[in-house]
Amino acid sequence: MRRINPRLDPYELSDLMSDPGNWDLLTQIHDHPGTWPELDQWAAHAIEDPGTAGAPPEPPAGTRPGRRFRPIAPVLDDRPARATRNEKTKTHTPVTHRREEPTTAPKPRETGGQTADDAITPEEMAPGESDEVPVRRRIPLVRIIGITLTLAVIIGSAAGLAAMMSIRDHQAALTSCNQAIKQSDTIRTDWGKVLEQAEPYLRLGDGDVQDPKTLELVAAITRYRLPEPPAACDPDMTTNQLDHRRTSMEKTNGQIQARTKDLRDAVGKAKASRERKQLADAREKLNQVIEQADTLYKDSADRTDDARPRIDLGAELDHARHTAHENNNPSTLEQAAERLTDAMRRVNESMQRKTEADAAGQRPSPSTGAPDHGGAQPHAGDADAGEPGQSGNGFPPQHKPSWDTNQGDSPIFPDELRFEQR
Repeated sequence: MRRINPRLDPYELSDLMSDPGNWDLLTQIHDHPGTWPELDQWAAHAIEDPGTAGAPPEPPAGTRPGRRFRPIAPVLDDRPARATRNEKTKTHTPVTHRREEPTTAPKPRETGGQTADDAITPEEMAPGESDEVPVRRRIPLVRIIGITLTLAVIIGSAAGLAAMMSIRDHQAALTSCNQAIKQSDTIRTDWGKVLEQAEPYLRLGDGDVQDPKTLELVAAITRYRLPEPPAACDPDMTTNQLDHRRTSMEKTNGQIQARTKDLRDAVGKAKASRERKQLADAREKLNQVIEQADTLYKDSADRTDDARPRIDLGAELDHARHTAHENNNPSTLEQAAERLTDAMRRVNESMQRKTEADAAGQRPSPSTGAPDHGGAQPHAGDADAGEPGQSGNGFPPQHKPSWDTNQGDSPIFPDELRFEQR
C-alpha cells in the first residue's frame, strides 16, 4: 500500500501533489502533518472533480522548507501509512481484536531484522492485524565502540596537550628566572660604575662646588648597600617556585635601578656645580689679572727698554677681555690668564732692565771728582742717559714739561739757587 511520507514538509507535499500520478494519495492529505487548510480544500475538490481542481496551492507565506542532509522518499510502499497526529486526536470507536494463542512457539526472525526505524506502532497497524509484533532491535556496537575510542583519543590528546603546556610553562619560567639573574648582574655592574664616578666628589669640600647640597646628596645615596646576589635557578624547582623567585629578583632589580638612577643624577648635579664653581673662579682670577695687566700697561709707558713687550701686553690684554666675556670654558679662561701673566712678566723684566740701565748711566766715573752735596747726585747731563730720545724720568725730551723740577734728576738747578742767595 502506497502512503505519503509523513516527514515531508509543505513544499515537498505541494510538489508531490503537482504530479497527477500521485492523486491516488489525495485521501491522505487531510491527515498529513505538513498539510494546511488551502491544500486540504484543494484535495477535497480534486477528489470530487479532478478535471477542475487545477494545480495545488503554494504553502503559506513565511513557511520555511526543511533542511535535508540526505534526500528522502516522498512515497513509501513497504508498510501502511502511520497514524498521524490528527488521527490520535480523533475519537474512534474502540475495536476489540481477538488474539489467538499459537500452538507452537513463533519462529524467530532472521539476524539483522527490522531496526528502530522499521518498528510498527499500534496506531499504524491495519484492522485485523495482531497488536503484538515481535521486534528485535540491533544494538549499534560499532557506533558505541567508535564513540568510546573517539572519547579516549580526545581525553588522551587533552592530557598530552596539558602535559606539553606544563613542560612549556616550566621551561619559560626557568628561562625568565635565568634572564632575571643576568639582568641583576648587569644592574649591579652599572651600580659599581656609577659608584666609581661618585668617589671623586666624596673627597670634595663645600668650597669646591657652588652648591654644597649636591655633595650631601651624593654622600647620602652612596651609603646604600646592595642586597645579596640571587641564587641560581634550579631546573628541579616547580613552575610556581621559579615564578616566585623571578618576581622577587625583578623587585630587587627595580630598587637597584632606581638607586643607580638617583646616584647618576646626583653625580651629574655635583659635576655641574663643580664646573660652575671652576668657571666662576677662573673668570674671577682672569678679571683680577686683567686689572693688574691694565694697571701695568698704563704705568709702563716709556719705561721699558723695548717697546715689543708692552705691545704684546696690550694684545694679550684685549684677548683676555674678549675671552672673559665670550668664553665659558674654565680651561680657556685659565690659559688666557696664564698668557696675560706671562706678558706682564716680560714687561716687568723690560722695565727692570730699563731701570738698571738708567741707574748705571747716572753713576759718576771714578776719574772725575764730582762734588758731594750730601748725596750721590748725578750730573744734569747724565739725566738723559739710557735709551736715546728719552730722559731719565721716562718722558721723551720733546714732551718733557718745562715746569718739571725733579731734583733727583737735575742737581744743577738747586746749586744755582744757592749761588744767588749768597
